[in-house]
Amino acid sequence: MPGSTISIAANVGHELAADLERIGSLVTRADITQYRANLAEPLSVTLATGTLYNTPPPTQGLASLMILAIFGRLRAGQAESFEHVHGLVEATKRAFRLRDRIVTDPAALPAPPERFLDRTFLDAEAQKIDPRKAARWPAPAGGGDTVWMGAADHHGLAVSYIQSLYWEFGSGCVLRRPAS
Repeated sequence: MPGSTISIAANVGHELAADLERIGSLVTRADITQYRANLAEPLSVTLATGTLYNTPPPTQGLASLMILAIFGRLRAGQAESFEHVHGLVEATKRAFRLRDRIVTDPAALPAPPERFLDRTFLDAEAQKIDPRKAARWPAPAGGGDTVWMGAADHHGLAVSYIQSLYWEFGSGCVLRRPAS
């Protein structure tokens, strides 16, 4: 069976390349053939409750870890209190502003992503949050967006899912239906 799986994948790649060529795409058969998945080490940040992990750029994983680490430093009040909600919102703003400036192709990052999870950096970000006043928002909009979803059960089994084309979902290209 493994040979048939490879054959099916090669056929799908061939069909993708043929249709992309047909519509004048800049993505070529060579691009598809030469592509290799990248296995990256996860980023991590340690909070009082434990160590959290997420995927490195070009995903939003860095921002997710920063939100939680900055928020943890605020020592916000009870859940659903003003302090709690305000802290989450403001920590998210801080992380998203950084995300929008630096998260890019890993080969073009301005600094190692771990730098932004450093204790000193996160402490400084938390200190920039005014507990009595909201920072201006929204930041100027850019193209694209990302959605992250995760879940963990009581056994420690965790699942992380990232869809990196949130608003402008998909390429707008549709493959022709193969002849039966």
